[in-house]
Amino acid sequence: MPTTPLLKYNHGDHQITQIDQKKLQELEKRYKNLTELSHCEKSCFSYSNCILRNTQSAAEITAHLLDALNIVMVPLATIPVWHNDTLAALNIAILCVEGVNIVVKEIIKRAQLTNNSMIKLEKALLGDNNV
Repeated sequence: MPTTPLLKYNHGDHQITQIDQKKLQELEKRYKNLTELSHCEKSCFSYSNCILRNTQSAAEITAHLLDALNIVMVPLATIPVWHNDTLAALNIAILCVEGVNIVVKEIIKRAQLTNNSMIKLEKALLGDNNV
């Protein structure tokens, strides 16, 4: 039977027959069919990546806007000419803005972790060796 070198490692040549090569190619095709993502799975990954990445971006923009709003509102609350009701409303608004800002910053942290996890999972499912 004729043989051809298939793999070379550890300074040795390993020979494989043509029949075994055909079997190996067929097994590789079957493995690919078993492990390949379906169109639906690819669409789900694409959709989830879009949503997650945009969630992080939207949260970052919101955090910057809330920081800017806080920078404006805090000095306004220190003006002594405000009526007591107005001052109370300003202080409540400042507290609400700061609370939402804390939540948004936590969303940013979680989104980063989720994005990294999704990227690792997608690479693992696609058979990328650099996971």
